[in-house]
Amino acid sequence: MVGEGVRLVRKIEEPVKLKVYLLEGDKVDGVPAVDWILERVRELGLRGATVHRCFAGCGRRGRSEARILRTSMNLPVVVEVVDSREKVERLLELLKERLGVGVVTLERLEVAYDLEG
Repeated sequence: MVGEGVRLVRKIEEPVKLKVYLLEGDKVDGVPAVDWILERVRELGLRGATVHRCFAGCGRRGRSEARILRTSMNLPVVVEVVDSREKVERLLELLKERLGVGVVTLERLEVAYDLEG
């Protein structure tokens, strides 16, 4: 049921969520990787992306965390994109070709709707 004042734009066919785990300092062709990904999302006509800036993380490249007295931090970031499998796979191909760092995951979603309100 869609709430009052909210309308269903359209159901996403075969919805998937792509997540890219990076560090703030990661780059693609000299451009911050997050900015590069957001530009590809726009160019491909995907529904959109959300970037989460994290305060700590650890992985193959070590540990990152926010410290009050540090002036430069290379904190973890996560980019999430939700759209149809067909559209997200076009972005995934570009990431495979150009993104030299990070972890990329893809998961199926049960139900997804594009709501506007």
